[in-house]
Amino acid sequence: MKKILLAAVAALAIVGCSQNEEIEKAGEKAEINFTTIVGKTTRVTPMVTDNFATFKVNAYNTATVDMNAETVLGDKEFMKDITANKSGGTWSLTGGGPFYWPMTDKIQFFAYSPITVTNYTVPDKGYPSFSYVIKAVELQEDLLAAKVENANKTENKTSVNLAFKHILTQINFSAELESGVTYTVTKIEIMDVNNTGTFTYGTGDVVGAWSSLSGKISYEYAGKYDATATDNVADFSTNANALMLLPQTLSADAKIAVTYSAVKNGFTTFTGTKEVSLKDKVWGIGKNLRYTLKLSSDATEVVFTPSVSEWTDETPQPDPVTPVTPPTE
Repeated sequence: MKKILLAAVAALAIVGCSQNEEIEKAGEKAEINFTTIVGKTTRVTPMVTDNFATFKVNAYNTATVDMNAETVLGDKEFMKDITANKSGGTWSLTGGGPFYWPMTDKIQFFAYSPITVTNYTVPDKGYPSFSYVIKAVELQEDLLAAKVENANKTENKTSVNLAFKHILTQINFSAELESGVTYTVTKIEIMDVNNTGTFTYGTGDVVGAWSSLSGKISYEYAGKYDATATDNVADFSTNANALMLLPQTLSADAKIAVTYSAVKNGFTTFTGTKEVSLKDKVWGIGKNLRYTLKLSSDATEVVFTPSVSEWTDETPQPDPVTPVTPPTE
C-alpha cells in the first residue's frame, strides 16, 4: 500500500469552545484550516508524511461567482503567498492570518510545493499559473500542485482538503539482456528535451496543464548499473534516482543514448553508445514511466518497451481538525 501524507494545519490561536459548540454557532466566524493528501514518490527527496514540511497557498474571494476561465481573481485576494510550515509535527501559517471564513462567499484556493516555485501569476481572467525550470539531476525534486474551487464555510467548515497531485513525469530505466552475454552499462542519457514551461491550473477535476515549453537539455540517469538481472531484465532504479522531467510531446531531436559493452564467450562483441529516437512520444503529467532497453550484443540497434503508471493518491483516515471560533466581536 502506498504511503500518503496527511497533515492538519493547526490553528494559529486556539480559543474557547468545543468542536460541537463551534459548529452549532453558524453565525460566528470559523478559522480556515487545511488537510493535505500526497501520494508517495521515489525522488531524491520523497514527499511523504515524515518530511513533507511546507507548501504555499494563494486564495481569492469571488463572492457569489463560481471559478471558471472567465473569473477575475486579480482584485479579490484573500490569502497571498501564505506558507504552511510543519515543525515538530505541528503546522502553522506564516505570511499573514489567521484567516476566517466569510459567511457565504466562495473562496478559490491554489497551492504548490516546493515553495521555491517562482513567477506565480494571476491573469486578467481565469486560472493562475507559474513557470518552472527543471533543475540539474542531483537537484531535481517532486513538484506538486493542488486546488480547491468554490469552497465555503458551510461545506468546508472543518478543513479545506488540498489533494496535491504530481505534475511532472517520473522516468526510470531497465535493460533486457541476452542470455550468455556479460554487459557493462556505464551511462544512460535522455537528450534534447524541453526543460522550461508554464503550469496553469485547470478546471474541475483537472489540476492543470503545461504550456510554453522551451529549452533543449540532456539529463544523465544516475542508474544502479551493477544491478542483478532477474529473468534477463536488470532494473537500474533505486528509491531515489528517478528523473523528474517536464510532461511534453517529444521533438524529433529527443532520444535515449545508452553507453555499454558486451562480452560473449570471452570476446568483446560491442562497446560504444547506441541511440533510440523518442520522436513524438508523449510524457503525461503525473505519469511514472519506465523504459526497458533491449540491449543487443552486437551492432544491432537498441529498441525499448515503455511502461506507464500513474502516481496515485489514497484516501486517509483524517486527523481531527478543530475549527476555531473567535469571541464575538
